[in-house]
Amino acid sequence: AKAHVPALTSGKGRKKKSEIAFQDKEGRWYLAPDFRAALLTHCIHGVDIDRQAVEVTVMSLYLKMLESKLPENWATFWVERQLLPNLDNNIMCGNSLIDERDWFAYAEKAKATLFNEDKEIAFRINRFDWTSQTRGFGRLLDPAVGKNRAGFDCIIGNPPYIRVQELHQWAPEECEFYKWKYASAAKGNYDIYVVFTEKALSLLSLDGLLGFIMPHKWWQAQYGEGLRKVIVDGKHLRAVVDFGDQQVFKGATTYTAIHILSKRANDSSVDYAKVVQLEDGRSQCAELDAGRQAIGSERFTSRRPESDGPWVFTNATYSRWLDAVKGTRPTLGKVADKIAQGIVTSDDQVYFLRREGSRYRSGATEKVYALEEGVVHPVLKGAVHMKRWLPSEPDLAVLFPYEEHNGSWRLIAPTRFEAEYPNTWAYLLENQKRLEGRESGKMSGHAGWYGYVYPKNLDVMSKPKILVPAIATRAEYCLDPTGAYHYVGSGGGGGGGHAIVTDSVDLFYLCGLLNSKCLDAFLQRVTTPFHSGWFAYSKAYIAQIPIHIPDGPQEKKHAERITESVLAIMEAKKSQHGPALSDGEQSRLASTIEAHEKRIDDLVFRLYGVDGLPE
Repeated sequence: AKAHVPALTSGKGRKKKSEIAFQDKEGRWYLAPDFRAALLTHCIHGVDIDRQAVEVTVMSLYLKMLESKLPENWATFWVERQLLPNLDNNIMCGNSLIDERDWFAYAEKAKATLFNEDKEIAFRINRFDWTSQTRGFGRLLDPAVGKNRAGFDCIIGNPPYIRVQELHQWAPEECEFYKWKYASAAKGNYDIYVVFTEKALSLLSLDGLLGFIMPHKWWQAQYGEGLRKVIVDGKHLRAVVDFGDQQVFKGATTYTAIHILSKRANDSSVDYAKVVQLEDGRSQCAELDAGRQAIGSERFTSRRPESDGPWVFTNATYSRWLDAVKGTRPTLGKVADKIAQGIVTSDDQVYFLRREGSRYRSGATEKVYALEEGVVHPVLKGAVHMKRWLPSEPDLAVLFPYEEHNGSWRLIAPTRFEAEYPNTWAYLLENQKRLEGRESGKMSGHAGWYGYVYPKNLDVMSKPKILVPAIATRAEYCLDPTGAYHYVGSGGGGGGGHAIVTDSVDLFYLCGLLNSKCLDAFLQRVTTPFHSGWFAYSKAYIAQIPIHIPDGPQEKKHAERITESVLAIMEAKKSQHGPALSDGEQSRLASTIEAHEKRIDDLVFRLYGVDGLPE
């Protein structure tokens, strides 16, 4: 038995009937070589900036074509019909994000030049002309191909994951072009995959679909705002398969999701699935694609995102709960005077010192020094010291060469430093060469060589504050009510942390809210999950938490009780770290803490008008 497709052109240009499929002696069906060749040349297209990758792709397609059974007369096909088709017009080399027309428009408007282009830069950029009939895919993108048919019916891919800071080191011209051309790259330190997504959307036919697997951090991160707006404005989002903290790619730690986008507006809800336990990704995704519930997954219909603000996908029950918690309450970002990252020194071995009695050991020199207390302060490192309610007493200190002056902070002048803190100044001089070499010699010859490269948020260090580690498995907000501790930023190891400073809300009350089950459940829905149950508690996420400002006698009474419980918990925590306690005393203190935490949870649920956590 044979099946035919009429008038396919053979390798020699003759038009003749060619087989779609053939049967072997056992009656099994296989696609015929001619038809496989037609599928390749008519249906598969691709672009890569790497010439070698293009060649490998073509070879892989040829191998895929040949891996199935061939008919008995396969040699005739090989000789007469060119069994392996020419794919020069299908798999092309070039930068799929930069085409000729846009680049010249950019050069004229943004660079005020069209000529004398650097040949090395032009070679590296390798512009790709999508609309060219001979060097691109103009035959598919030209509106003349038919109403609503111009463009690709399906685009699939795994775009590169490269932050703009890294890209800028070797491709600064391209970075500036992307910011000029693409709405998704216009704000912040974008990741290149958001640009690929915007470009791919523009290449779809009216009924086309796009499927990309890429990090899901852009749902929440500031740099994703541009792409979120592009997708929301066009109503492009149709479905999501969220892998959460499950690792899809071997040898790389990435937190990804499959995104299905359509060119045509989707006015309905989003089909959302989350793989909570990745066992057999191929079969699990096949089940989800067939509309069934896959093992190790949860699935529901989610509201379609309607703004460029952070995205959260939840079922109807959880959506109603989140709406109730948010209400019209101000966010922590609005309530706080500042949510501040900690100290980043660019050389922690010099600045962070280990306490040994009244002296300090340096990791840079492996020596012990008697440094003056005025410029050395106890310092907290993220999850190492920032514990729930009360920080752990650190054995770590930071050399802090700054002073307050007329409401701002400045480096202590060298002459004063040497006169008032001679031991510490001698230690800095011992490490001068090393400190000047930071950030590729950025501080070399600089008068302030002994200061931090990025001296930010210095005013926060001595203020009363709430501290939170950048990553944690649950809420770990702790209080520093007297400004006794400095703290480490993201570059300081231990995960770093942030401080919350405010004069408008009582810090004890605020800490009670933030550590409650209610607001931690909210945070863990809007933040980025990490492997093994860890979550991001960085500024971008905690700033979204709604803060209830008590209004009226009853609510104010609830707030007072929350504050009382926070104080009681802190007192019990201090007692736990006191002299040797009996098992009975330890148990009593633990019960006290547990009872007050439950009291806080109940009061917070009442303030927010919700009946516990959603099912």
